[in-house]
Parts: sequence; C-alpha cells; structure tokens
Amino acid sequence: MGKKSSFNRVISTAVVTMFSLGMYTVSPESAEKDVITNYSFKSSLDGWTVKGNTNAANWKNSWGYDDSASLGYWSSDNYEVWTEQTITGLENGYYRVEVYTASGGGQEEHYIYANDFGGTGAKTSIPVSDDFRKVVLNFEVTNNQVTLGFYSKGNAGNWSNYDCITIANDENKYTFLKGGDLTMVNWLEDEGAVFYDEEGEARDVFHILAENGFNFVRLRTHNDVGREHGSITNPDYYLPDGYQNTEDLLDLALRSKEMGMQIEVTLNYSDWWPNAGTQEIPSSWRSEIEGLNEEESVAKLEELIYDYTKDIMRKLADQGTTPEFISLGNEMQNGILYPYGSTVNFENLAKFLNAGYRAVKEVSTNTAVAVHLDMAGNTNKYVTFLDNCEKYNVNYDVIGSSYYPFWTKKTVEEIIPWFNDLGEKYQKPILILETGYNWNPTKPDGYPGQLADNGPESHQSSPQGQKEFLDELFNGIRTSEKNWIIGDLYWDPVMIDHEGIGWAMERGQAEDGSEDKAGSNVVSNTTLFDFDGYALRALKSFRDNTEGYTTGMLSGTVVGTGGNKITNANVVIEINGEKYIRKTDKYGNFFMVNLSPCNEVKISVSKNGYGDAQAITEIKIGEVSKVKLEVGSGKIIGKVIDNKGNALEGVKVYSILDGAEFSTFTSDDGSYTLSDIPEGKGYTIYATKEGYADATCEDIDIVNGIVTKDVNFTLLVNSASLSGRVIDEDGKAVVDTTISLEGHNGFKYTANSKEDGSFEISYVNEGNYTMTISKAGYETFVMKDLMVKAEEVISIEDIILNKAFGKIIGVAVDSNNNRLSDVEISISLKNEEKFNTITDENGYFVVDEVIDGDGYTVSAKKDGYGDNKIIDLQVLPSKASEVIMRLSSKISINNGDFDLGNLDGWTVIDENNSASAQDRSKGDNDAPSGKYALSLWNDKPYIAKVSQEVAGIIDGKYELSAYVYNGGNQNKANMYIKDGENIAEFELPKTTYWTKVSMEVWIKNETIEIGFDFDAKSGCWVLIDSVQLNFITAIDYENLEKTIKEYETLIEENYTPNSWNIFKANKEVLSAKIEEVKSIDLSKYTEESSIVLKDELYKALNIEADENAMQEAVDKAILKLDEAIKSLVEKIIEPDVDDEIEDDDSIGDSSKDEEDDKDQNPVIEDTKKKSYYK
Repeated sequence: MGKKSSFNRVISTAVVTMFSLGMYTVSPESAEKDVITNYSFKSSLDGWTVKGNTNAANWKNSWGYDDSASLGYWSSDNYEVWTEQTITGLENGYYRVEVYTASGGGQEEHYIYANDFGGTGAKTSIPVSDDFRKVVLNFEVTNNQVTLGFYSKGNAGNWSNYDCITIANDENKYTFLKGGDLTMVNWLEDEGAVFYDEEGEARDVFHILAENGFNFVRLRTHNDVGREHGSITNPDYYLPDGYQNTEDLLDLALRSKEMGMQIEVTLNYSDWWPNAGTQEIPSSWRSEIEGLNEEESVAKLEELIYDYTKDIMRKLADQGTTPEFISLGNEMQNGILYPYGSTVNFENLAKFLNAGYRAVKEVSTNTAVAVHLDMAGNTNKYVTFLDNCEKYNVNYDVIGSSYYPFWTKKTVEEIIPWFNDLGEKYQKPILILETGYNWNPTKPDGYPGQLADNGPESHQSSPQGQKEFLDELFNGIRTSEKNWIIGDLYWDPVMIDHEGIGWAMERGQAEDGSEDKAGSNVVSNTTLFDFDGYALRALKSFRDNTEGYTTGMLSGTVVGTGGNKITNANVVIEINGEKYIRKTDKYGNFFMVNLSPCNEVKISVSKNGYGDAQAITEIKIGEVSKVKLEVGSGKIIGKVIDNKGNALEGVKVYSILDGAEFSTFTSDDGSYTLSDIPEGKGYTIYATKEGYADATCEDIDIVNGIVTKDVNFTLLVNSASLSGRVIDEDGKAVVDTTISLEGHNGFKYTANSKEDGSFEISYVNEGNYTMTISKAGYETFVMKDLMVKAEEVISIEDIILNKAFGKIIGVAVDSNNNRLSDVEISISLKNEEKFNTITDENGYFVVDEVIDGDGYTVSAKKDGYGDNKIIDLQVLPSKASEVIMRLSSKISINNGDFDLGNLDGWTVIDENNSASAQDRSKGDNDAPSGKYALSLWNDKPYIAKVSQEVAGIIDGKYELSAYVYNGGNQNKANMYIKDGENIAEFELPKTTYWTKVSMEVWIKNETIEIGFDFDAKSGCWVLIDSVQLNFITAIDYENLEKTIKEYETLIEENYTPNSWNIFKANKEVLSAKIEEVKSIDLSKYTEESSIVLKDELYKALNIEADENAMQEAVDKAILKLDEAIKSLVEKIIEPDVDDEIEDDDSIGDSSKDEEDDKDQNPVIEDTKKKSYYK
C-alpha cells in the first residue's frame, strides 16, 4: 500500500550528498536473508537462542508477515526475554537491519538490538501496531560479526510478534539525532527546580538526559531580554532577565558539549517569542532604523543580521562549542522582522536569510543552516515558502519543521510519507525541530495545557502513551525513504511545574500594587519529567533508539561517612594513562561520556577538611559505570529538649561553614546526628524550631573520624497552640476546611480539618489574630480579636459552618423570544461536566446545590438551532445566578459547505477562473465540513466575487460565519452582507490554519446578498468552508422581562429575582471611548502599536452592537481600549525636504497606495494556534 504524493515529485538520478550526514541508498533487493538462519521463523525457533523467561517466547505458526509463521512473546506473568542469533563472516561496514513487528503495547521496554559488532547496544524501540510494521536498525560492523535479537520487558498479557528479519550493507553512516530544547534549564535550576533520574536520585538534568540517549540539544536565544525589552504585541509581558540571551546560550552550549551532544542554535532575531503571527524587530535594531526609509531600513537590517549572527557564531566557536546546526528564525514561514522581512516582501526576506547564511559559513562551513516552518503536513504552506526560496535564491541546507499531532492533525503514519515527499521534492534533509505530546491530560491546576489533546494519535495522554508515541515516531523517522529525516528535537522537555517558572514574566500593576510574576507554565504536562521533576518512562524511547556505542560513560558520587553528598570535591580520573580533572556538582556527582573502554580506571577524591578516597573501576562499551567514593569526615551528636525537659522532635540542627549548610533534624527522642562536617575549629551549631526561641552552641571543634558528643540544646517555648472542630448545621464533621490565622504582628498560620472535623495549629506566636474558616460550598466563618499568649493552649468549641450552595436558574428562548422546551443544558467547571438537565415545557431550568465559585460554563443545544454558551459564570453562596440561553435559528443557504464538489448555488464573477471547489481530501484532508472548500488562487492578479441571494429574511440581527484559511496579502479580501443599499463588510484576516470568522448585522430587507469579494495580487490564496447564516434575535426586551417574571418558581422563600436584565448594560462610556479612538490619527503611530488598538476597537464595536452584552464585558472593553491607547508608540519621521506630507485622520483609509496597504495588513495568528510563545 502507498499514499499518493502531496507534492509534484522531482525526478533526479543524481547521487545526493548531505554534508556529513549521508543518505540511505540500499534497495530492498540488496537485503541479505541467507546469512540469517531461519530469518522468517518457518522452522520454529531453529538457529535462535532464547534467554530470560524462556516460556514467554513462542513459535506462532498461524500468523506472520510474509507467511504464516513468526516469533511471538506473551506470558500471563510479568516477563523479561531475549531471543538472538550471532552472524559471522560479515564484511566490515555500515549495515541496516529491517524486521517486521506487531505489538499490543504496554511493555516497559521493547526493542530490536544489535550487539558484539565492534560496538554494542544498537537499538530501535518497537512501535504499537495491530498488524506487522517495518522496524529499522542501523550500526557499523568492525569485527566481521553481529548478534541480532529481540528484547521485551513486558507486563502480564503484553504481546508482540517478529518476522522476516533481513540485513543489508549501507553505503553511508546514519546517525539518528534525538534530543530536546534545553533553553530553560538555567532558569529552572536558579528557581530551585530539581530533576530526578529513574531511580529517584536528584542529579544534573544534563547527566540524566545524556545517560538516557540524548545526543542532540536545541538552544534558543533572543537579542535582548528583561523588563526593559518587553513585547510590543503583548506589552504586559517580557522574557526573564539573564536567560535566553547570548550569555545563557554560551553556558548551556558548554554544558551540552561536555555531555557529547550535538547542538542546534535557534536565532530568534527578536526580544520576544517569534512565531507565525509575531516577529518583532529587536528594540536595539528598531533604534538603528528609526527615521530611515524602507530601502534604507532593509539594508540596515541586513547588516545587523549579518553582524549579530557572526558575533554569536564566533563566540560559540571561540569556546569550542561550534553548533552543528543553526536556524535563522523560529517558525518563520511568514517571514522575520515584520514588516520588512514578511513573505509579502520575499525579496527582502531572502536578503535577510542570505545575510545570516553568509555569516554562519564564514565562521564554520560545517554548520548546517535551517529554515524553520511550523505545521508539518501543510503542503501549501511548505511548497509556497520553499518554492519562493528557490525563486529568490535563498541559501539553506536543512528544512526545519514543527510536528505536533495536536496542531498538525496528522498521525505519525501520515506524516512520515509527507516528510519523504518533501525531502524528495527539494532534495534537502529534514530536521524536526519541535515535537510534543501530553503525558497527562491537564496541567496540575486541572486545565488543559498548550496542547488541548493529542490530535488524531490513538496513544493515551499518559506516561505510557507518551512513550509509545515517541517509539512510533522514532521508528517512523528511521524507516523514512533515503533517510530524509535526520532527527527530532522534543519541545521543552524540562519545563516542569515549578513556582516562578512560566512562558514569560507578567508585569505587576501599579494600581493594585501587584509585583511581576511568572506567567502560566502551559507545557508542564508535555515534558519528559513529571510535575515533581521525576523522569518519565518516555526517556527510554531516547535510550532505546541508537546506532550503538564504542565508548562508555562514568557516573560517580562522593559521600561522607554519614552518606551525605560532598559537593565541590576534587576528582582525578586516570583512564589509559590520561588524567581528567573534575569537581563534584551540587548533588555530589561527577559524570563523563564518550570514554574509551578500560579495565582499570583509577579515581581519587580530595577536599579540604575531609579525608581522601580512592577507587578502581572499569569502563565498558555501551554501559554506564557507576562508582561511589566515601571520604573521611566529622560527626556531632547531641539532644534537644524544651525548658520542661521534654524531648523535642523535628528540631533543625545546622551549621554554616564556608557558605555551605550542614543540617539534620532531631528524632522523636530529641536526639540528632550531624554528619559529614569538615574538620575544623570554633564552629557554631544552631538549633531552631517553630514556636521556640533559637539556641546556639559555640566553639565546637571537629576532627575527621572522631565523634563530637554531647552538643545539647534547651529550647524555650515562645508560642501557643490552638485547636478546635468544624461541623455543619447537622452536627456532621466538615472535612478539609481551610483554617487561617492572620495576626496584627504579621504572622500567618494555616491548617486543614481532618476526617473528624478537628484541627490543630501549633507554635502560634503571641498576638491578636483573626481566624477565618472556609470551604467551597459553605459560608465563611470569621472570628476577630483572638488573643494568643505564649505557652497557652486554646481550645475552641465546635464551629458551625453553614452550607452555602448557590443555584443556576435560566430560560432558553429562540431568536423570536419564544421559550424552548427540551433544550439540553450542560454545566461544567474547568472542562469537567458537573450538571446536565433539560428545559421544561415553559423553557426554564433550575440547577440546585451548585458549589460557589467562578468559571462555570453553561451550554445549551437543541436540534435545528445554533448552540449557545455562556462562560465565566459566577455562582455565589445562597444566591441564584440567572442566565438566558438564546439559541439562534439556522437560515438555509445553498451549498454552504461546497460539498457538491462545485460552486452550484453561488454566483461567481471571476474573469480569470480563480474560484473553484477544491477537494481537500487529496492533500491535507482538512476541510472543516465535508471534503470540499471554496478555493481562490491564481498565478496572475485577479478580481473575484462569490455570492448568493437569501430570501425570506425577517427584520432582526443575523450572524454570517465561515471557516477561513487565508494566506493573506490581498488588496481586498472581504466577507459581506448586502442589505438593500447597505453593505456590511468583514476583512478576512491572514491565518496560519482554519479559523472561524463571523460578523453580526441588523437586517431590514426580506432578501439579502451574502458573499466574498476579492481583489488580489498574483499568488494570493484563500480557502473558505462551512458558510452559515444564523438568525440571532428580534428581541422585545420589555416583554422578555415580563415573561421571565411570570415564572412562578423563581419566587422562593429566600430568593426574589432582581435582575434578569443582564443584557441591559450601560454602554454610554464605551460609545464615547469608541468615538475617541476613531478620532485618533493612527498614521502617527507605529504599525505594531496601531494593530493592538485596532484589534481592541474591533472587539469593542462588536460589544457595542451586541444587545446581549453584559456590563462586565462592556467595562472590560473600556479598560482594554484605554490600555491600547496608552501603549501607542509615536513614529519618528524625518521626511525628505521635497516630500509633501498629507494628514490622514481615517483608520484604514482605502485610498492609500499599495505599499501603505501592506503596512496596514498585519499578520494575524490563527486563534486555534498556540496560545503562548509557540
């Protein structure tokens, strides 16, 4: 079976040489079968040796790949099994093994392997597949033999099958590059994040990743970061100071190279996150081009790119970390350095990219230059960009791509052939620069992260599912034709959930006194470590996909006699007569890679104040040799009691020596042992515990190997304790309430009630306190002026919390205000469905016992009507939240989804045949509705209009919507409604994927015209699908309120409705603010800041026109307009003396010339695309 290519194939008989990478040129006919005994298991397991749980390996004579036989693994118990065969008499050289496997998944580890070939440990992990699938393994034979085998460490019931294994010579070496983006490591570590290996040991994350097969790292860098260099498009945010800049890059590059990893450097050419929608010119570069005309600005930016790129490359090379790869920009399919380097001005973009390319090659001809595009699988996007690269002679070596199943909607099975076709068409190797997959459905807060799901992939959002996705992806890469795909980099594998870490820094607000803080970490559920920093099983996918090793690794730990890690110790390692000097890191470890095998490795450790230690170990090929060395140290023992002689548990006993803290805690009998203190005199030892006064012992001398005894402490109580019990009005215990004590003295204490409702707060300092007890669904209890004295034991009688559920009451109506029965109502919180009900015969519904809180979503749907949704509904204790669910009526239009396969039902005015119904199933298969979409494209300039009349319209408010995928840059691209002589138009935005757009219009005529109107340059394209017209309302608000008040169940003993006027928002201030914005001459301000204001104006106009808008939305729109006005940045223009300057007070004046039109046509990122820095 094979898929039809999405590309116009390039036929070439030339042999392709890829710098140092090499291409696979082995044909299936060259595969050796005879050298492998019983290669397809026709003769049971003859020729094969089974090790481990041998009962788990069975001959299957009823199922195979090329016949009816195969090797099968299965057991009713957990198992570990190897089946292997040694092949001799091979010519030395590169080899490629192919085998067909099937697997139900679930195994802890599962791979084919090659050993004893002069190296060892070549592996490829087995993907999950119900039918046989090709798996490929590469390695180099240097001793004329190899042992090939199949390994599985499975759980009870896990199954797999293997068949038809062949081996063939490979003309060139293949190295599979696999790793991830480690740009954030220093920031994480400085904020206190800790990473743990699979054994639960805290270690340097670079050591963990190198040990698990990472041989490749991506490092991104910005021009300038910090609070003074924030975003123009997102002025409330900036990137943290000291990270993701040149100095950070250089440090991380050294750490990467020390671990033997190849490096990919991404130059963002910005102070802010660059992507398809945002490519901000660095602030320092903006200053450089200020006052220049366009031609001068382009020339200056070309110079700045060259200088900056060369400076970065030179600094990397000077410290011995020349990168193997470098990408000029990030996800820059729409260009860089907007607007000058936008793809609209591809000639300028070509100048910028070639300047960067030239700078790279002048420092290192061996560094491969990549162009990086997002949305792998989007044929049109890649062909358009890369064809332009050819047209404008852009120099580059590698196609970089972002592949996320969620964003691209492509499975591995679909994307690998697409990559093959891409490589074949452009004769360039492909590097997947970003990949991500959820290991948990949500972030720790219960909300989805950057990836709302995992797209069409069937693997679960679980640690095992993440591993199985990577197993499938990595094998797919290795089976790709001609090895077009050379590697994969995982996105933010270390970005774990940790306080102080987020996608960017958010500015505090002066008006409320808030401080800057880290924004949300939206990728904490896609990392390769769990929320707490512990290694996930997906790391085994990196370890189990390798061409093998001819070297080994050394992992050492230095401890004192008490077992504590000793940091900053001097380590000397002697291997084959050569000495290496290392120091232990903050975890007491040292780690080395790419070490030649050696039977006797001598290691010695020393540090001032400690005894020396020596050890001998060996380095084995493909293994991590682990060694622990113990150095002599001192020890203190003693006891801690209170002023009544009672032993104190949990007292911290510590000393600070040369900036390092040595500490321990007392046990239940008050005793402690403070171990691994360096030898010295006159030490001070401290004892501290909350609720007690600190104590010290001074002039303590420590001698290595000697125990210093009887260093005892007596701590004086300086606090009180408080206890009580929380119950409800029925006398039942209320569990897990939050008890908070906040004192006038600044002290604050918290506790939670237990299963029996009891709570206790110990070690409360003297003072006057306010006690607050709260829990969702209950009224908050407050006790003020609670006096606390030292040594006092305070017991409070049962505290009663009254239940405080709220309720949601609503009515469902149609566009004509007729109440609708049997409407399905769903109420959810944090995407978790909480309540379901249907409206009664009068259109009403009531949901009781709703826990108070913010963020409820109420959804309504009924066949034959448009759905409605209200978000961010607040429910208050003992109150009713009222909603009106208005379901719009669908208006019938002809061929709105174009699935007739033609444009029947539409009137087309198009002299150049630019409009057609395009079959999307033959390419990206991405039509939002059915398989066809309206397509407009021509290689010449074109004017086209596609429209239809809709009759039977009654007076009222209507919504016209469509899904649009728009390459942008047209002179005009409008969706419109013509109502008599009135025409309402909506400018279609440039998008990076299918995006729903809509416009709302009040209509007075019985017949209207809807459609799309274009005036486009050559090559401009747009796709349109799922066109819908919905009748929203013709509301008589007074009658609506009267109708609602007639509902007798709304009047209850403790509740009288006093609103139901939620749509009567006061818009006077908003209207005035809109008029103020319209009066602003935007030509005086920079394009970037003007875009923000125009966007907020568009939103405000929609809210002003929305009769259903709530006051909260109106107030928010006013605030956003004010913020956008304040953020306007004036242009600094120095016109030529001969120029005539015209004032233009209009917003978006259509009379501007073509170049001005370009400037007023901002790149707008797809709203479905990544919501933060991707």
